[in-house]
Amino acid sequence: MLPKFRFSVEELSGSLADMGSMVPFIIGAVLIADFKLAPVLLMFAAAHIATGLYYGIPMSVQPMKVIGALVIAGGLTHGQAVGAGLVVGVFFLLMAVSGTISRIANMLPKSIIRGTQLGMALIIAVKAVDIISQYPVSGVLGILLIIGFFIAGRQGFSSITLLGLGFIYTILFFGLPEINLSFNLPVYFPDMAEIIDGTLIGATSQIPLTFVNAILGTSLLVSDLYSRNIKPGTLAASTGIMNLISAPMGGLPMCHGSSGVAAHYKFGARTGGSNILMGMLLILAALFIPAEFLALLPFGITGALLLFAGYELGSKFRDTESLYLTLVVAVVSLFTNIGIGFITGVALFLLARKIPILNMGVSENVFETDGN
Repeated sequence: MLPKFRFSVEELSGSLADMGSMVPFIIGAVLIADFKLAPVLLMFAAAHIATGLYYGIPMSVQPMKVIGALVIAGGLTHGQAVGAGLVVGVFFLLMAVSGTISRIANMLPKSIIRGTQLGMALIIAVKAVDIISQYPVSGVLGILLIIGFFIAGRQGFSSITLLGLGFIYTILFFGLPEINLSFNLPVYFPDMAEIIDGTLIGATSQIPLTFVNAILGTSLLVSDLYSRNIKPGTLAASTGIMNLISAPMGGLPMCHGSSGVAAHYKFGARTGGSNILMGMLLILAALFIPAEFLALLPFGITGALLLFAGYELGSKFRDTESLYLTLVVAVVSLFTNIGIGFITGVALFLLARKIPILNMGVSENVFETDGN
C-alpha cells in the first residue's frame, strides 16, 4: 500500500499532466481580462497543497471551464467572475453541509455518471485533436514522445520531459523571461450588480457541470483508480471553500475534475505528494514567470497531454449496468454539453422506471448515503 505522500519523479510528472487544462485559462484570464498572474498561480498553489494534504491522493484542482471560457471570450468582467466564483462557492458549501448533494447522488445510477465521464473524455479528445491540428509539429512530437515513454514503461517521466523540452525551446528562441519579484494579493469584493450578473451569466451555467463532472464524476473515478470512498458531499465542501477563499483573493474560480484525476493517474501520480509538488512549482512560477512567457510555449504539447488524459478518463465506460444509457449520455454530452447529457440520462432513467418495457437495467447506485 502506497503512503499518503511520496515525492518522486513519477509524482512530479503526474502533477504536471493536467497543465493542458490549466494553462490556456490562466493565460487567457491574465492577457484578456483583468487578472494578475501571480495571485492566480498562488491561489492554485494553495488549493493544490491543501487538497493534497487533506485527501492524500492526486486530487485535481482546475479552473472552472464555463466561467473561464466566458472570461476569455469577454462575457464576464473580472468583478463578475469573482461574483460568480463566490456564488458557486456558497452554493456547493450549502449543498454539502445540508446533505442535499448526497441525497441527490443516492438517486443516480452509475451508468449516468459513466456516460458523463465518457462524454467529457470525448470532448477532451476533440479539443486535443483541434489543438494538435493547429500546432502539428509540437503536437505530433508530443504524442510520439509520450508513446515512447509508455512503451519503455517509464510513463512517469513523460509529462515532465515534454514540458521541460517546451520550456527549453521557448528560452532558446525567445530568451529568458523577465523576472519581477514584486507582487501582492489584490483583495476584491464585487458589488451587488457584479454578483447578480456573475450569477446569471456564469454561475448558473457552471453549477451543472461542476456538480456532474467535478463532484459526482470525480467521486466515482477516485473509487475506480484509488479504491477510496470520497463522498460527493466532501468534494462539494472543498469546492465551496476553495472558491470562497480564492475568488476575492485574485484567483480564478476553481473546482475538482475527473479529467484532472485521470491525467494525474495516467502519468504516474499516486499520492498527495503530487499536489504538494505542483503547489511548490506554482509558487515558483508566480515568482519567476510572466504570463507573456507562458503564452510562448509550444501549445501543441498541451494537446498531446489532453489526448492521453481523455483516454484514461473514458477507459472505464464499460463498467456500467446499462451500456446503452451510458453511450446515450456520452453522445448527447459531446454534441451539446455535459449538463444536457446528464439531464437526458436522468430523464431516460426515470422513463424506464415508469415504463417497464423500456427498462435498461439501471438500478445500481454507486454512491453511499451515510454522511456527506
